[in-house]
Amino acid sequence: MKKIMGEILVFKTSAVAVGVFEGERRQDGQMMSTIAAVHEYGSPKRKVPQRSFLRSWATGHAQEIQEAIAREYKQVGIGQFTAEMALKRLGEYGQAGVRGRIREMKTPALSDVTIQRKKSSALLIDTGQLINTIRYRILRGLSLIRATRTRV
Repeated sequence: MKKIMGEILVFKTSAVAVGVFEGERRQDGQMMSTIAAVHEYGSPKRKVPQRSFLRSWATGHAQEIQEAIAREYKQVGIGQFTAEMALKRLGEYGQAGVRGRIREMKTPALSDVTIQRKKSSALLIDTGQLINTIRYRILRGLSLIRATRTRV
């Protein structure tokens, strides 16, 4: 029981972050996190409309995310999974969900010029680099007050 309580504490003081993290660059040197932010929030200066893939996925799947967290917490509580296993499963779930969101996006449509340049009308997918930089990280050692908030 002591081991399970320790695992529950680890789970409760951890969070999973899904996104494009600092450090990865395109071949031209641009930070992938900057490119992701431009698409996530849009850039009127660059004439790039908002194409949210992180926030829109999390918002659209809030109930399922809560259910997944509850399932994983239960598995930790009965000793079926370690906190690490449960957090990895949540990270993989979020990573797959965001990548799926990118694949299914249809609006706002690309301009004709962009479609000609890419030879495709697929949004946010050109070389595949952005979708492949969607990852998860496990954040550990958070305070219990902060860790009780849902983060995916």
